[in-house]
Parts: sequence; structure tokens; C-alpha cells
Amino acid sequence: MQRTLAVSTILLVLMPWAAIAQQVDMAAIQKWSNVKVVRYKVDARFDAWTQVASGKGGESAEGKVTDSYALEFDWDAKGRKLAGSVSIKNGKSLVAETRDKGECAKPVLKGEYEHFEATEAKIANRDLLELKGTRSYPAAQIANECPASKALNAVAADYKAVTESIAVPDPKMMSLAGMGHTGNPKVTFSPDKQSFIMKMDNGWTVVYTPTVVK
Repeated sequence: MQRTLAVSTILLVLMPWAAIAQQVDMAAIQKWSNVKVVRYKVDARFDAWTQVASGKGGESAEGKVTDSYALEFDWDAKGRKLAGSVSIKNGKSLVAETRDKGECAKPVLKGEYEHFEATEAKIANRDLLELKGTRSYPAAQIANECPASKALNAVAADYKAVTESIAVPDPKMMSLAGMGHTGNPKVTFSPDKQSFIMKMDNGWTVVYTPTVVK
């Protein structure tokens, strides 16, 4: 199982408010501070070079991969816990091109690579949502004996369990929308200021759109 988590980014997202409160729209602070339950729509997109083949030497076989998933859930802002189930919708992975990290022959994929297929979501601890799922590698031809040999050799298809984790931000972050920034360069607002965007260190960019339930 692989856990990928940009801890520093998440900690900054959940930062205390005292240092910036005086710069924020106080009406917005009051609105978001009084929220009991908020509904989050989350759109996550992956865009990075990553390993796309398994087996011996598979770590050198990389692809330029895009992937996505979407979540929707209600969040108890005071209790900092889920207020119901999490809806999960998985997108399809696409591999635009491949390369060998050792500058040998490019890997040839014989099927579809699926970067992350989420199957379950739960709270790992306060403010952290843990997504469990799978990663699927296709059969492939890779240069797994390079540089001794430049020949491409067959490796079998494979899959493994994967865990991704994302922060569940304090909805009071929306109080900063009028300022247009959060103080953290990895967390920004959408142009319409209805969502905030977290850029992770693992290739994922996560867009959170909160609405007040009560």
C-alpha cells in the first residue's frame, strides 16, 4: 500500500486564523464561523510523470499521466467529522506519452494504465480524508536490463492497493476569498471566488467548493 500525502501543504491549509483575521471581511468570517454543516464538492485532477509498468525494472518505465476523481460529502464543521456518506466518482486515466528514466527505449504499454480508482473514503483523523483504492498496471514491454541490453522485455499486468489522503479544510477559509489569497502559494481561489484550490506535491490538484447546508 502506498500513502501519498503533502503534509506541509495540509498543515498550512489548516493554519490558525489569528494572524490574518484583521485583514478579512468580518461579515464573511461571521457567516462561515456560524456554519454547522457544509457540503463539499471536491474535484481532484492528477497531471504528472509517474511509473506505469510493474515487475522487474518497472520503476524506470514512466508515463505522462492525467487522472481525476470527484467527491461530494457533508461535513460537520463543529465536530470536524463526516455528516453522512461520501459520494465517489472516478475519472479515466490517460497516458499521453512514455519515457524511460534511464534514457533507454521507451516502454510500450499493452493495455490501459489506471492511476487511481477510489473505492472507499473515511476519516483517518480530524480534518484528513483517507481514500482507499487501486492502481492498475497493464502488461508492457520495457527496457528492464538497460544499459546492459537495450532490448524490450515483457512484464505482466499487475495492480496494487493505494491510499491517497486529502485535507478537509476549515470552511472559514472562504472568508479570505475577498482578499483573493490565503497566504499560502499552494492554496489559491478560483476566479469566481467560490472555490479554493490546493496544489499537492504528489501531482494532484484538488478543488474544493463549499456550500452552507445549515
